[in-house]
Amino acid sequence: MFQGVFPRQTKETLADPPRAVDAWNRTSPLLACALLLVAVLIGFGYVYTYGVNVPWYDEWIVPILMGRQADGALTMDLLWCQHNEHRILFPNLAMLGIGMLAGGNVLANMYFSQLLLSLSLVVLLVACRRQAPLRQALWTAVPLAFLLFSLRQWENMLWGFQVTFLMVLLGALFAFLSLSRIRNDCRASAFIAAVLAATVAAYSSLQGIFVWPIGFLQLLVAPLTKRSKTVLLTIWGAIGAGEWLLYFYHWHTTDKHPSFGFSWQYFFTMLGSALCPEQRLALPIGVLLAVLAATTIAYVWRKRQWPEQSFWLATMAFSLAVMLAITVGRTGCGLQRSMASRYTLYSILLVMAVYAVFALQRKEDQSRLGTIVSRLILGLTVVSVLGCFFYGLKIGRWLYAEREYQRFLVCTSDLQPDEAINYFPMRDGDNRIVPKTVQSVHEWIAVMKRLNSGVFADSEWCARQQPPDSSLPEFPTPTQSSADRIRREPWGGAEMLVIDGWAIDSSAQNVAGGVAVVLDGKTYPAYYGMPKKDVAKYLGAPRFTLCGFRCAVLLQDIKPGKHSLLLKVQSQDRKGVFAVPWDVEIDKDYRCAIRSANLQR
Repeated sequence: MFQGVFPRQTKETLADPPRAVDAWNRTSPLLACALLLVAVLIGFGYVYTYGVNVPWYDEWIVPILMGRQADGALTMDLLWCQHNEHRILFPNLAMLGIGMLAGGNVLANMYFSQLLLSLSLVVLLVACRRQAPLRQALWTAVPLAFLLFSLRQWENMLWGFQVTFLMVLLGALFAFLSLSRIRNDCRASAFIAAVLAATVAAYSSLQGIFVWPIGFLQLLVAPLTKRSKTVLLTIWGAIGAGEWLLYFYHWHTTDKHPSFGFSWQYFFTMLGSALCPEQRLALPIGVLLAVLAATTIAYVWRKRQWPEQSFWLATMAFSLAVMLAITVGRTGCGLQRSMASRYTLYSILLVMAVYAVFALQRKEDQSRLGTIVSRLILGLTVVSVLGCFFYGLKIGRWLYAEREYQRFLVCTSDLQPDEAINYFPMRDGDNRIVPKTVQSVHEWIAVMKRLNSGVFADSEWCARQQPPDSSLPEFPTPTQSSADRIRREPWGGAEMLVIDGWAIDSSAQNVAGGVAVVLDGKTYPAYYGMPKKDVAKYLGAPRFTLCGFRCAVLLQDIKPGKHSLLLKVQSQDRKGVFAVPWDVEIDKDYRCAIRSANLQR
């Protein structure tokens, strides 16, 4: 009767759905692996595109350690001493080793950070595989990977010093995974691995010491006989207590940070910052994540899944403990500090743990609640990763430009006023220059020069930033250049006169070999190589894109009135100079008028 409505089912049509399902079962693990690889490549590609080889704040530890090593004065005291509130023994050793292998190039630390993130992803994947079939484990790991390599973590990716946090991450995850493997028939090797990983975590940054008490709780729920559990708890507790005592031996708080405090608003905002760079949205998202975390704990409690979920519960507890500690130590810095990109590493852990608990449930244990929570987290993850990707690209472009200019300042530091070097830790809380610190920074730069490392390893780039030698001949060959804008600008607690423009070598039909600015007879180095896409479009050649320059002069050295400005544009081969004169008039409010009859010579 229904023959005209439904097609006749034959053996062939009945076989089609199973074939399709079987094909999906074969290809879906490969697709999941491809997505995992994409997540990893995003991280490495981000460093490749926006990483700059110049020390930034705490990264100055690299030339310090390399200088001490070269002088034979490297001591355990230097490796062990406090860095703010942290003991960073293992990161110090890692950065010293990488610095010696890579010639002080701090980009190598950024790539090492990506390696640590990749190894952390492997640990997460192994933890997923222990609870679920391969296909389910791989697909569960996909959102975890994109969270781990989210560009919301731009600070952990583009600041090589953050190997400290990432070594804590890898050590903590590996310790929790090893402890979750402990059974009556598998104890010694897993326990030793957990002890070693917890030790590395503890002496990489302050956050790592929380691995010990959380690992103790993890052992409490391990499926062991009473006697075995007592022995392992005793050993773990004794080693952990010893490492805590050693950590805090002669430990002191630092004057750089405010006194301890606590704010729930700060805590929830930091928690929500894992998924959102906007402070006004981070707070409600953080509250939602806290509710989902409480729901997860209640679910595991009701299902009595403590041993099975011990890795994820330990990860969740570690995340909460670290964020509470950060809240206590940094609340006084203001609510904005809770949005710091580097702290999202720990709030992301909570999101990953909540998702994994429900996504890895067996079919017979799946519930409507678990489905709702896992899909909600997955939806938030997709929106967050996409939004943070474009936000991270924007931050990356800005940071790249800033640090490229910082690299120029390091390269020409002997020609720069202290006020111009405003990216370095040279100032006190009132933004005033600290002479002792200025001297230290110049000493660190001198170490890099002496070892021909770091910024100075790229001799070709450094040569292009130096003012031309006075003995170079002046060429009459036409060149093109422009001083586009001269403006007053506050800069690191001082007022600067900033000169922006562009220049090319017309005879070589290429970018110039460098630019210097001569103002009233005094020569100032200019950073050459800034992007000028509009100029390249006007000149009709992409090779002219990096033809911009910038020069900063202390405003206190410039008086209102008429001034002579001479652009010294080096030829592309740096064998001669094109001199382009300009007239500049500066009024009493330091507004500038630029006139020249020599745009081309």
